[in-house]
Amino acid sequence: MTPPAPPPPAPAPQPATVTLEPDPVTVAAGDTVRMTARVLDDRARVISDAPVAWTSGDLSVANVDATGLVTGLKEGEATVTATSGPASGSADLTVQSQDRATLLDLYDATGGWNWTADDNWGADEPVGSWYGVESSAEGRVSALHLSENGLRGQLPESLGDLEFLTELRVDGNALTGPLPISLSRLAIRELHYGHTMLCTLSDEAFREWLAAIPSREGEELACNEERADLAVLYEALGGPNWRSSTNWLTDAPLDTWWGIQLNEAGRVSGIHLSRNGLSGQIPPRIGRFPHLRVLRFDGNQVRGAIPPELGDLTELRRLEMNGNDFRGEIPPELGQLENLERLYLYENQLVGGIPPELGGLVELRHLWAWNNRLEGPIPPELGALTRLEWLDLSGNRLEGPVPPEFGDLARLRYLDLNRNRLSGPLSSQFGRLARLEQLSLADNMLAGSLPPELGRMGRLDQMHLQNNSELSGSIPETFTSLGLDEFLTGGTGLCAPDAPAFQTWLESILKRRVRPCGSAGAAAAYLTQAVQSRDFPVPLVAWERALLRVFITSERQTAATIPPVRATFFVHGVETYVADIPAGASALPTEVREDDLELSANAEIPGDVIQPGLEMVVEIDPHGTLDPGLGVARRIPETGRTALDVRAMPTLELTFIPFVWTGDNDPAARALVADIHPDHEILWQTNHLLPVGDFETTKHGPVTLDFNDAFAVLSEVGRIRTIEGSRGHWQGLMPDLEGAAGVAWIGLKTSVSELSESTIAHELGHNFNLRHADCGNAPGPDLTFPWPNAAIGAWGYDPREGGSLVPPDWADLMSYCPPEWISDYYFTNSLRYRLDDEGAPSRVPAPSTKSLLVTGRFDADGVPSLDPAFVIDAPPATPRAAGPYTLTGRRADGSELFSLSFALPEMADGDGSSGFTFALPVQTEWETELASLSLSGPGGRVEMREGSEPPLAILRDPRTGEVRAIFRDLPAGPLARSVADARAPEPALEVLISHGLPDMAAWRR
Repeated sequence: MTPPAPPPPAPAPQPATVTLEPDPVTVAAGDTVRMTARVLDDRARVISDAPVAWTSGDLSVANVDATGLVTGLKEGEATVTATSGPASGSADLTVQSQDRATLLDLYDATGGWNWTADDNWGADEPVGSWYGVESSAEGRVSALHLSENGLRGQLPESLGDLEFLTELRVDGNALTGPLPISLSRLAIRELHYGHTMLCTLSDEAFREWLAAIPSREGEELACNEERADLAVLYEALGGPNWRSSTNWLTDAPLDTWWGIQLNEAGRVSGIHLSRNGLSGQIPPRIGRFPHLRVLRFDGNQVRGAIPPELGDLTELRRLEMNGNDFRGEIPPELGQLENLERLYLYENQLVGGIPPELGGLVELRHLWAWNNRLEGPIPPELGALTRLEWLDLSGNRLEGPVPPEFGDLARLRYLDLNRNRLSGPLSSQFGRLARLEQLSLADNMLAGSLPPELGRMGRLDQMHLQNNSELSGSIPETFTSLGLDEFLTGGTGLCAPDAPAFQTWLESILKRRVRPCGSAGAAAAYLTQAVQSRDFPVPLVAWERALLRVFITSERQTAATIPPVRATFFVHGVETYVADIPAGASALPTEVREDDLELSANAEIPGDVIQPGLEMVVEIDPHGTLDPGLGVARRIPETGRTALDVRAMPTLELTFIPFVWTGDNDPAARALVADIHPDHEILWQTNHLLPVGDFETTKHGPVTLDFNDAFAVLSEVGRIRTIEGSRGHWQGLMPDLEGAAGVAWIGLKTSVSELSESTIAHELGHNFNLRHADCGNAPGPDLTFPWPNAAIGAWGYDPREGGSLVPPDWADLMSYCPPEWISDYYFTNSLRYRLDDEGAPSRVPAPSTKSLLVTGRFDADGVPSLDPAFVIDAPPATPRAAGPYTLTGRRADGSELFSLSFALPEMADGDGSSGFTFALPVQTEWETELASLSLSGPGGRVEMREGSEPPLAILRDPRTGEVRAIFRDLPAGPLARSVADARAPEPALEVLISHGLPDMAAWRR
């Protein structure tokens, strides 16, 4: 039988499509680029072995070989085609000059967008068509003719890459800095740079090359090396966009350039460019200032790596790089700065480990590197920094133990390692830190017990250990030798022993959060007013009603319901009140349930029962109706009585100032204050969410203002309070504030608010020393706040409408998030602050005397300003404490009449600015000798003289002394008084006008 014939072979696939990669393609003249062709059949399948033929559409521009290798020949455009059988594909090819990139460097470096002529620069046309450029057919630049064309800045070093350049004409431009040394690689025949500020560096080979140029025009000015290096710095850091750059790149003396400081030999010793709008990257030439002692780039937008060349600045004392966008690692070369005293690297994006080489900075006092992304262990070598006073590495990703070698830092005052991943026990060596004032180790993974030796740190003021869940045990009683103002251990297993001496010591700490030992089961009965915590008991405000909650639990599931309860109260051992609580309808729970009022026995306790010295005994099921097998406790406590923490609060004295803005003349604040009283509904949150007992309100007369900026209004509340000298808290009210709903000083008795119940209470909370809780982008949050998202963290109680519970996830009143209540933490801390700040008997204000009223402020950048000063009768109000700010009065010859050093309060809800008002008792000689007032601080200095300021008017009631209006928008000169008088909100007011320092008439008034 004949086998069947084999099938005919399948036809070979035929090319149908050809595509090229890359497409389009760009190549420099003289360079090559590889192209590939992809051949597909009619079913889009790749034909891998298809033959391909390559052609160039313009062989004078580029050629292509049989393998697809394209060679650029001259500037221009061509088409590259690949053909396979009947199919073909093409790609657009552009050949550009090899010198194009260098020309664009020149354009960028000298502000090409501002040149007089820049035709075709940067366009796709051949470089020979660009204004002032001559080139060969291949696009190689042979001449640059850019005379008198508006070039500014410096010639880039890359000009030396124009290897065929023979003519360079840049005369008549505003060019500065050195002629690039790289030009000496070129065979220049003509060089014209006259009428510029270009200079020549002290390089012998370069000077020989320059002298040999056949046609040269330009003054051979020797470069001031530091001037040239500063010019490089200016260009690299966006100098044209700086906020201040006075005299930079001019021929003015260097010490007149903004931010530049010279030593006695005329060499650059300080570069101060803080908060000046710097951008770009620091050039390596920063290392060429051998006498530099201070380098400040803080508060800018500088990016990139910290240059290792900084390690060459061996005389450097102060290096401030904080508040920028530096990335990469900390250069180990910084360890060469053996004279460095301050190193500020915080709030950047630095990564990697801390270089052990920093342990060689033997003169270092401050090392601040917080809020970066540093990781790995803390080098024990840092323990060799024996002069170190402040070490802050918080907010990083550091791991491992806190080095025991830190015990050798004998001068250390502040140690902040919060918010890292540190682990292991604390070394007893830390007890040797005799000068330490603040120890902050919160939010880590530290473990074990606290060494008793920590009690030797005799100067310690703050100890923050919260949120280290593996720390445990009783706090050593040696701690009672510490004079702490802050002691926080929440979120740990640490607890306070009940020894009387320890409890007395603990009670003396103003800001604390320490769980009592033995509270693991937590309280089975408590009294609550606004909020209560079973682990961190909240004190009660005396003579304010409270809710008693008794939590009765069974050891097993049961249908038995909550039995009757009797609570007996005693004051100093004498029975004062009995509360009989009837049986409940809910089944006995097996665990404490705070989330449901039906699962506890509850009774409202009248306010007159809540007194200091209060004790309580709770009897459960007094008639014995429950099955004993349920294991229900019959008495709380088992023996004796439960002592309750009740505090008698000082009277809250609050003066309300109703402000009327001339922009709308809204009388709402005036009407509210006329009607206000301690139990007014707008003060409900103040009364119930803050530690307030007795409450007295004082109604100030309305005050008219011609501005409504919240921060300016706050300043006026302070000015009025100083002038009138009354005691207690003062709060201004205005219905339409601009810039903020309210503003207050932290820990001082001055605030301003819109007509809002919650804002009034919020701002008073700041006056009670509370910062923001972190929610809703509230500025300046308290990093010790124990709960995330500003949660109140414990169950609150709202006594209105029969009473209801407030859940722990509500936000604290001091945040920007609703719904709002008060946390156990903030209620307790504000209560302690009020007792400490206002607990002493109120002092009678000093009598008024002839005073110089001075009001000033510093903005967020620390820049000072002064309001016009007044001579006025007011109680003396002088600085409380010394600080970095100075107010100085001088005679006409510049000699000093007086000088006051002071600290500034912190403004909440603000931008970091601050201010003050002082009433300085007038000395006899001031009337004739005071010629100027100056205000100075870290951010600058301002001086005021008679007539140097825009006018300010204060209008007072001559009978009562109350301020009734303050006007700022007044014409200069003698018209100011008549305009202010015409705007007076009522007749017969005394009008005081000042244009700076008081004039002679004011002194003699």
